[in-house]
Amino acid sequence: MVNLQWIQESFSWNKNNRNNEHFSAHCSTASIPSSTADYFHALDTLQMQERELAFDAAAIAKASKTEKAAASVLQSIRSEERSRLLQAGASDQFLANVDLINHGSDLMRVAQRLPKGAHLHCHFNTVLHPSFLVSQARTVKCMFIRSTLSLNAQLDNLDNAAITFSACGIRLRGKIFLTQIMNP
Repeated sequence: MVNLQWIQESFSWNKNNRNNEHFSAHCSTASIPSSTADYFHALDTLQMQERELAFDAAAIAKASKTEKAAASVLQSIRSEERSRLLQAGASDQFLANVDLINHGSDLMRVAQRLPKGAHLHCHFNTVLHPSFLVSQARTVKCMFIRSTLSLNAQLDNLDNAAITFSACGIRLRGKIFLTQIMNP
């Protein structure tokens, strides 16, 4: 089994949960799995615990059959697209990925058909084209577009700038010159 003792000692939430049946039934302090089967059992257990503790665990548990089917289709598209785009040289920066997204991203086509509220669940910087997000920002009162560098064409910063799109609470409306915008 996997050694989780350092986690138990390092994080206070575990000190209070040592008597928790979920914690005690699934955690072991053995340092190294004794076999490949033990390793994969420990891995499966850890992944199950991670799913149970996820922020969206309750929503997943309550999801309808249709929602689960849609999630499965999207996950399939994401997996296929991830492997295909990584082979094509995708990176973590939107501007480096723009051609890959514009020419063959099935996930992009799905995102363009989603209702406005669903866009908040997309990973803005690598999934959605900036022109699409700019059009959304025009109609969403508290959607902001920020850049780490000036986008003045003479400075040639487009390749190095990190563009961020964020949707904030209504209370920030009109405060466009804040240097730090806190998400609600």
